[in-house]
Amino acid sequence: MTKRKRRPKAGTDMTVQEFHEALIAIGCTTYREAAAAIGTHQRTLIRYGVGDLPVPVLVARMLHLLQKHGVPEQWRA
Repeated sequence: MTKRKRRPKAGTDMTVQEFHEALIAIGCTTYREAAAAIGTHQRTLIRYGVGDLPVPVLVARMLHLLQKHGVPEQWRA
């Protein structure tokens, strides 16, 4: 019998400072621009930014991909 893999934690090890640095690196100066680039609501990003919610694994991955490859123009607000 094979062992089941555990699900990842709800949050990542991405700190609030790293989150802000990632937003700056992709060229977002407001939470509204970042929300359009990531595809989430502005208020959710504010909660990540002040530390009320941990940054989910998928959002952290998306930010890393956008840092590496850039934000497509059609994703910008």
